[in-house]
Amino acid sequence: MEWFCFMITGCLFTLTAWALFALAKNILSKKKDRPRKKILFESIVLLVSAAPLMIPNQWLLYGLRAGLETPGAIDGLVVLGGGLSRDGSLGITTTERLNKAVQLYRPGCTIFISGGPGTAPRMKDYLLEQGIERKVIVIDKSSFSTSDNVAGICPALRKKKISRAGIITSPYHSGRALRLFIKQCPGLKYFSFSTAPTKIFKGRNWLKVKTALICEGAKSLYSLLP
Repeated sequence: MEWFCFMITGCLFTLTAWALFALAKNILSKKKDRPRKKILFESIVLLVSAAPLMIPNQWLLYGLRAGLETPGAIDGLVVLGGGLSRDGSLGITTTERLNKAVQLYRPGCTIFISGGPGTAPRMKDYLLEQGIERKVIVIDKSSFSTSDNVAGICPALRKKKISRAGIITSPYHSGRALRLFIKQCPGLKYFSFSTAPTKIFKGRNWLKVKTALICEGAKSLYSLLP
């Protein structure tokens, strides 16, 4: 997980603790003339910083995922890499996305996979092991971010004359990924296909899940900027 994800969550915890302490100190102060503007400011900081920490993970997930559509026939599936495990094997996130692609694949469809130089080749090998033909797989192995995914895959989508593409990723990532493809690679009709959300939470540390969702929320807000 990126260092700035931990930084964002750490800042929220720090701001929440500071605002809570300062607010309690001012409210409990015996001074008759309490600094109302200061109390108001501290209250606002507390609400803003504590909200992401207090909102249930399922609610955060609901706000981050793309809306579901019934696309009908599509001619392209785009699978975004989710990284590798510490031992160098495909991580559970990446594997879930590839399994979704295998499930959705139909003859006549092209599968585009995008990830870093370590992830993308392993993704291709996994699809081949699942019986997907080599000729229908297009690989981009130069991408380290969602924006890179779009930049790396967009020329291939146009070259293959794809008109209806399904973006396959995890639910917490689906909203931002869909927006970036629509924004940075226009002219196609995009649909979002998410993996099941349950495995995001199952057997995971609460803090790691919360950090991942808060981080994705910050990235999503940034992606909305013009």
